[in-house]
Amino acid sequence: MITVIMPVFNVAEFLDEAIQSVLNQTYSDFEFLIIDDGSTDLSPDICDKYEKIDQRIQVIHKQNEGLSDSRNVGINMAKGEYLTFIDSDDTITRDYLEKLQTEILKSEADMVVGSVSIINEKGVQQELTKYWGKTLKPGLYNRNEYLTAYYNKRQAHAVVAWGKLYKSEIFNHISFPNGKLNEDEYILYDLLAEVTLISVIEDRIYNYRQRSNSIMSNIANGRNKAAGEFSRYLSFCILRLKFLVEHPNVFSQDNIRPCVDDTLEKCVQLSLLGETYNKKHILTILEEITTEYGEKSISNKAKCLATNVFFAHLYLNYRKTKRLAKSFLKG
Repeated sequence: MITVIMPVFNVAEFLDEAIQSVLNQTYSDFEFLIIDDGSTDLSPDICDKYEKIDQRIQVIHKQNEGLSDSRNVGINMAKGEYLTFIDSDDTITRDYLEKLQTEILKSEADMVVGSVSIINEKGVQQELTKYWGKTLKPGLYNRNEYLTAYYNKRQAHAVVAWGKLYKSEIFNHISFPNGKLNEDEYILYDLLAEVTLISVIEDRIYNYRQRSNSIMSNIANGRNKAAGEFSRYLSFCILRLKFLVEHPNVFSQDNIRPCVDDTLEKCVQLSLLGETYNKKHILTILEEITTEYGEKSISNKAKCLATNVFFAHLYLNYRKTKRLAKSFLKG
């Protein structure tokens, strides 16, 4: 059996469509946990309506404690051998569960990653690479290959919790951290440490709704500028580097340098989105990494990103222009 976990918070406009996409699955052996995180709109009524008409649905109403807490509630209640997360403003294709279940049994993987379609507010499908970067190639990956592919492809879908099928036992010792933006990134390394094999399929079976007022869009548009969040993100970057180094028997140390590059690029990007360039914090990261892991762990690109605001602006604008040019040529 599969456990479907859907956190809900004030998404009445989209909730019917999201729930119906789960109920219309070609694969029927699932339980459906809907976690209402203290919604103040009509979402609780919509959840209760569906609970009355389908015995596979269980609705949990709780006080507002955030997306991570809602997912953790679902994980603790899950009875399925496998579980999947679906956001309540998104939808899935009718064969979503069937394709993921078929693949996880065939490949004997611990986790299956499906592809995604990006839908804008007008209901129009968008160019995938414009939002998510290069897609991961279909196939089987061990944890180090998956991590390397994530760094190289910059594929955000490799990180997010939704659109995947997991063996439930993976989450026996893992929970989502409360009070964090981009909470999925915080558990990526813990999660990969628990898996041996990951299967990536090319089927676009998850429909991600790009909304102007969503958490991810607000980050992309530079609206979350709080210095406290910036500092917390820097702390996370240090933690994930230490996680790699402290697990030499789990992760390849070849991933340290790309992790450093990725860390510093994201820190600079987040800093620039906030219309500040917090050079002191970034130099602190650079110093800690060099002290802990040696000079060879720092690439020339990382040094330039950390020490030169002009280069940081230039590099990030170059990457943006390069993506736009590729999108234009493909169109």
